[in-house]
Amino acid sequence: MRRVRIVRDALILLVLTAACGRGPAEPELAPARLEVEAADLALGRRDWGERLTRTLVLRNAGERPLAVIRVTSRCGCARVEFEGGEIPAGGRLEIPVHLDLRVAAGTLRKPIEIATGLDEPRHVWIEAEIRPPFAIEPPGADRLEVDAGSAVRGTFRLRSLIGTAPRVARVLAGGSLTLSEPRPAGSDGLEFDLEYRSAGDTGWRNETVVLECERDDPHLRLEVPLRIWVRGPLAASPRELRADEETPLLLSAPEGRRLEIGSLTIEPATLPSPTRLRLDAGRFEIRVPRTGLRTAGRLVVGYRIDDRAATLEIPLLPRPD
Repeated sequence: MRRVRIVRDALILLVLTAACGRGPAEPELAPARLEVEAADLALGRRDWGERLTRTLVLRNAGERPLAVIRVTSRCGCARVEFEGGEIPAGGRLEIPVHLDLRVAAGTLRKPIEIATGLDEPRHVWIEAEIRPPFAIEPPGADRLEVDAGSAVRGTFRLRSLIGTAPRVARVLAGGSLTLSEPRPAGSDGLEFDLEYRSAGDTGWRNETVVLECERDDPHLRLEVPLRIWVRGPLAASPRELRADEETPLLLSAPEGRRLEIGSLTIEPATLPSPTRLRLDAGRFEIRVPRTGLRTAGRLVVGYRIDDRAATLEIPLLPRPD
């Protein structure tokens, strides 16, 4: 019995000694966490052919190191200067992104993929509105008006802003638009005849003429936007809205007819919802809250006049730089 007591006391002493030797437990470190700053990639309006460098910033908001496996872009317009690395706890990594804007004019939205050891790859976006490398003459020739269900014809010239006329291999125009083969117009221009036949929807209709150039032509591929205002029974004032202005849109039916507004759809869908106010039986006022929109959007109005239903599309223009 005495031997058992001695062994028990020895074990208790051993446990107490070990516990005293360990000291307080170390606090657990928070895992690595990726934060991305990509505001520098929102380019706004830029000229075709610009070459510039922007910075993508990655931050590690955790308390353990963060391994960045790759940062890549599948767009030929962007070259990401990164070969892999690690961001220490609380640190940051600046990654140069070299941009070559010899791309199709219009809206540019291309992803950059960021892969780490944490979870699924993250994506950020290069966004810009690219001004075209050409001018359309005479001014306003790219905007036509036509009554719903009718046709309109016109002629426009395309003048290059980079010295020589495009050498066009193929002209693509679909839908309601018919385009002639291009004719030379001086040393730096081309001339086209066009015809547009409207369908049932009213408001602005956007058509695009695509000119695929010869392989060694610096113009590459040109997209020429044409805008046609299709007149219908519903009058709209103004015909365009600015994102940085809270200008009311007045919609009016012909005198003596009743107007009903159904759907109000705004794009992109992340923008605040528009509101409506009936003024009288034939008129509504629509308001779109002011935003910092940097690329083009649109407001689509579903309406009914008496027993006829239709839609009206109103552009939402980005704020000027």
